[in-house]
Amino acid sequence: MINNNLKPAFPTHPGEVLKEKIEYRGISQRLLAQEMGMGYSVVNEILNGHRSITEKNTVIFAAVLEG
Repeated sequence: MINNNLKPAFPTHPGEVLKEKIEYRGISQRLLAQEMGMGYSVVNEILNGHRSITEKNTVIFAAVLEG
């Protein structure tokens, strides 16, 4: 029997999770970009799921957000 109430699962982009985290902390994307030494547009595109996140960027996000 198939349950017709099931909704397809879509993977969550890591940027969406990071975006929620910085919004909860009250950090602006511009300040985050400055702290990370990255351009605002790059950070914005990552946080909105329009750009992939690299291993290097992951390390930088972790350092800035955990530090």
